[in-house]
Parts: sequence; C-alpha cells; structure tokens
Amino acid sequence: MSTKKLLCIVFAVLILCSCANKNSDEIDQNETIVPTFVDLRVSKQLEDGWIEDLYIQIPKKQQNSKEIVSNFDTNDIEGVFFDIVNLKHQNIEGFYTPMTDKNGKEIGKIDTVMPSYVQSSKYGKATSKISDFFTEKKFSHKITVDDLKDLSDIPVEKEDLVYLYNKAIEKIPASDYSFPHIKDSNLMIKQLSNGDKLQFAYISDYMNIGVCNLEYIYKDGSYLSDIVKEKKGSQEQNALQESLDKIEKDLISTQNVDKISSLSTDDYDAALKELLNVSLGNQRIEDE
Repeated sequence: MSTKKLLCIVFAVLILCSCANKNSDEIDQNETIVPTFVDLRVSKQLEDGWIEDLYIQIPKKQQNSKEIVSNFDTNDIEGVFFDIVNLKHQNIEGFYTPMTDKNGKEIGKIDTVMPSYVQSSKYGKATSKISDFFTEKKFSHKITVDDLKDLSDIPVEKEDLVYLYNKAIEKIPASDYSFPHIKDSNLMIKQLSNGDKLQFAYISDYMNIGVCNLEYIYKDGSYLSDIVKEKKGSQEQNALQESLDKIEKDLISTQNVDKISSLSTDDYDAALKELLNVSLGNQRIEDE
C-alpha cells in the first residue's frame, strides 16, 4: 500500500467521522436544540467491539434553559437504560428485532443498525429487565452489589452494573452540545474504489460522541484491526491502524471533526462534498 493510497484512505475516514454531526438536507443546521432532560451516560468497552452502555435520564429543573450542569437533581430520575451494543460487526447471528403475532410466536425479524442485546431474540427480555429494575428503584446515590439482590438471570455481571451506575450517578455532563443532530447510536459504511470498506460506529453522549470505533474492512471480510492485533500486519497496515486509533481519540477529546490534526483541510473539504447528499438518519451510508 503506497503512502498516497494510505493518505486517501485516512481522508475517507474523516468524511465518515464528519457525518456524525451532519444530518439530511431537511434539517436546519442553525436550529437551536434545547433538550428538556439531562443524560448521565457511561460505557465500558469489552472484547471484539462490544460495549456495555448505561445512562440515567433526568428532567431539567428549568426545561427551556440551555444550562446543563446545575439544572438537574439526581433525586428526580425519570428512567435508566442499559444495553450491550457492538460497534464492530454490523451483523451477528441472533441479533435482530423479532416480529411476533398476537400469540407471541415469532413470525419474522427486523435487522438492526448495529447488534444490540436489547434488540436480540435471545437476550432482549433479560436485558430490558435491567432497565426496568433501575428505573423502578431510581437510586439517587452510589450502589453496591447487595442493592441488586432482587435482580437475577441477566446477561451481565452485577459488578459491571455497579461500576457503570456509580460512574453515571456522579458524572458531570458536558456543558455544551458538540453535535446537535447526532443520533443516539449509529453505524455507517463507506465502500472504497478498491472494494474494501471503511466503517464508523458510535454511541452518543448527550449530543457529544461518547465512544466510537473505526474499522478498515477488506473485501474478503477481514478486519485490519484483527490483523494488527494478531501481529500479522505490514508496516503500512500498522501505520493505517495507528491513524484510525488516533482519529478515534481525537474525536473523543476534541468533539470537533475540524480539529483532527492528521488530515489535510483541502482534501477533507473536497472529499466531504461527495457525501453531502447522503442521508444519514438511522440508515447506514449506502455503498457506491
């Protein structure tokens, strides 16, 4: 892989990342969005792209105010939501939303944007039970495993739930909205001219990027990240993976695509125009 080709690939990555704070032409990008609630969201990364994700939703004291940090009370919890989502593999067997008839018999399925335990025929009910439990309890303080003694038959370690909840309940949310039109979570794919693909997936954090994952996927379905992890990558493959990892970190630390230092402004602007007409919504970017 030539240096020129490597740069072109990295430029294409920035296009995908820029899509996180873009939406369809029908949305006024200058519109001021003022949420009436605050999300306290925490994620924990597992193996092979899996993310444990928990957030606490609390209504604002002054709902029309842009103020965030001092505008909520953890005694006023409205809901708690938990899921385990995969930001690496778009399709995993058994992870879909089942369609049922009036008797509860499964008669079909709906593929999801990304694999999720909640939207899974195997784990859906057990995972939703976790959200229901925390929403009912409305813990306004840090908890221990003993507080979860009535919660059983769940697909996650209770210690992980304690860790996530305690981090969330004490979290200070971001004071501004970096991406006013960002989706709750999304996975987007861009097919390159050589048949390989770039994939960008993320979970938002109150109109910011909470956690994200960039993957280079070869036409045979193999992942660059796996090749590098197994120490089978060439020098150029290792360099490309380092670039992807750096972009992920820059996105999280700056919450601003324009501040990513590893890409050329001119090439970024030229490449971005190719995707301006792509509708992002909850759909992935269609392969060209």
